[in-house]
Amino acid sequence: MATKAKINLYEGMKKYKVEACSLEEFCKKYYKHGAYEGRGKDYATHCLQSQKRYVDKYGYAFITRHDSTVGQHVTWYPNKAGI
Repeated sequence: MATKAKINLYEGMKKYKVEACSLEEFCKKYYKHGAYEGRGKDYATHCLQSQKRYVDKYGYAFITRHDSTVGQHVTWYPNKAGI
């Protein structure tokens, strides 16, 4: 049952998909400054590593509307070649 829910969520989150060449570009472009780089280099590095783990586990990266520069949820799906 958990696998079915994971697949449905993976597909369902595609409605929030945005384009970026890499996970790092996604984070820099779509995180609010104060929620990413504005907190310092160490914090931004931690966020990027956390997003990498999320991509490894779920297949996409996700930023909530509260932390997003566009005011809505955003997701990034890596191309098949990798991150």
